[in-house]
Amino acid sequence: MQARFPLLAAPIKCKHAGRIDLDGRRSDSRIPMTGQDPDTRMEQFLAAALRGDAPSWPSDWQDKELEEALVAKAFYHGVAGMLVEDPQVLANWPPAVALPIREQALAQAMWELRHRIVLAGLLETLDREEIVAVVLKGTALAYDIYNNPASRARADTDLLIGRGDLEGTRDVLRKLGFSRATLGAGAFGDMHLQEVWQHEAGDGTMHDIDLHWQAINAPALEGLLSLSDCLEDSIGLTALSASAITMDRAKALLFACLHRAGHVATPYYSQGIAHYGGDRLIWLKDMDLLARKLSQVEWKTFGRLAAERGVARLCLDGLALACERFGTQVPPHVTECLAAAPQASLATAYLLDSNQLDQAWQNFKSISGLKQKSRFVLAQALPSREYMRAKYSGIQAVPLLALYIWRIAQMLSRLARLSKP
Repeated sequence: MQARFPLLAAPIKCKHAGRIDLDGRRSDSRIPMTGQDPDTRMEQFLAAALRGDAPSWPSDWQDKELEEALVAKAFYHGVAGMLVEDPQVLANWPPAVALPIREQALAQAMWELRHRIVLAGLLETLDREEIVAVVLKGTALAYDIYNNPASRARADTDLLIGRGDLEGTRDVLRKLGFSRATLGAGAFGDMHLQEVWQHEAGDGTMHDIDLHWQAINAPALEGLLSLSDCLEDSIGLTALSASAITMDRAKALLFACLHRAGHVATPYYSQGIAHYGGDRLIWLKDMDLLARKLSQVEWKTFGRLAAERGVARLCLDGLALACERFGTQVPPHVTECLAAAPQASLATAYLLDSNQLDQAWQNFKSISGLKQKSRFVLAQALPSREYMRAKYSGIQAVPLLALYIWRIAQMLSRLARLSKP
């Protein structure tokens, strides 16, 4: 599998002169002419709205199915909360589109009010127990770079702890009314690197904590971004809690690029449906907002880290896509640094150029000891019942045994193809 964008040898620059509207009219919106497939047009339309171009509703989108598809696309990209922030964005959109987006944004805002209370209480309790927890990904960015945390949609909060603090953190979660989700150990068996804890608040809302003891959930990428890395130069999230910390913005941008790349081969689940690709607008908006916040010193740190950790190529790949959608500007010295860095690395091969079978092989090689390797293979072929039902949620009527047989057959088929010269 190849990255969506080729390696950029020149500085990333985006110009929006001479824009063309969806109807083929010249306008201030950088949206392609008619003739593109509907999915691409919808993504460009949403991206233009998020850039502040406030595009008018296309004249050829007078179809109920297209309106429903646009709503579904906005939900998939996680941008309902951002779309309502500018009143002009939805003003000229059909009510059948604007209303569900506004309702989704309101639901996000109500959930955020309770989630902040639940999460702050957890972080403060962990702090009292002298357990260090780093807030990662969506929640960290929501309370650092977004004007309104509720506009940054997410289904959970990711926390990174030290492996030695796992049992202590579990005890705290239980005392605060959380229960561990019965999703099984998944495809890594008992060598998993994260687990989900759930809490039902008094108002009926559900609040999940995705607890990590390795930032990147892959045995092959251990050490790519360690807990000590995340703690070095960490910053506070005072809008969330006096006890909340996250990694500095240079590492946050690096992690955002890693997270986006991780879904090129690994699916992202939205409303029970598996989606592949790292093109979700919310992830690209994260990169864009972070890029606009970075100082020159932070940009230099970002470039150095990306080169040192062997992820320069995937950072260029993600930033190029953010540039295409949002006009993200990257200093020339940074792109020059990234382009000059070695482009081949284990992390890049794993995240950008591998399918799930390739990734399983790399994880297998990284695990030491025959016993551990055997357990990993068994977990890959025969993961837990809960994992299988969640992964193949669209075919619940199929007997579990048939799903296991089909899974093993698929693995053997892929191995056979890989072994061919």
